[in-house]
Amino acid sequence: MNVRKSLFAIILTLAMAGAGLAQEYELGWDQINSATAAQAEAYTLNWEDVSTHVELAEPQPEVMPEMPEQGEVAMMAPFRQPRPAPPTPRALPTQNIQFSASQYYDAYAQRYLRVTRVEVETFRMGSYTSETFENRGAWNTFPVYVKNLQQGERYRVRIVWDNGTNRTLDKTVDSYTPHTIYVDQPDYLAYSADW
Repeated sequence: MNVRKSLFAIILTLAMAGAGLAQEYELGWDQINSATAAQAEAYTLNWEDVSTHVELAEPQPEVMPEMPEQGEVAMMAPFRQPRPAPPTPRALPTQNIQFSASQYYDAYAQRYLRVTRVEVETFRMGSYTSETFENRGAWNTFPVYVKNLQQGERYRVRIVWDNGTNRTLDKTVDSYTPHTIYVDQPDYLAYSADW
């Protein structure tokens, strides 16, 4: 306990001594301004040291290029056209395509058949991806989006309805590819059961 009291007394004494040594400080702005004015008066540019004097009022003689003597051919440097800058590679524009598959009326079954699933395969820059989208909500119209297709890339979309009928779209993206493709009936020539 005595150690704590003596330590507290030492800290308190040092704090009081530090407070007693503190004093006010002034910047002395008048000294800074007077010194700057004295230095400005002492500075000169020493224009007298310039060795060459040019009179602007007198016309200067024109310097003519040397002409070749008679019988000599004046040689000029070959004329070179500046090369055009290489074209910067532009990224091909991308397209987002929406496939809107909807139900259709089957006259033989006398009922509407809804889309069961949409299978999407894409061939992009040497890689192949496949996705299957199922219509679990039994929507009448089922939209599927394929994003960021560039010109020259291929897609294959297969739409399958309730009874197994299907339609397959296999295309290559070009500048005439529509942004929305509506599919509302199967391809009767490709009638088949489920895979």
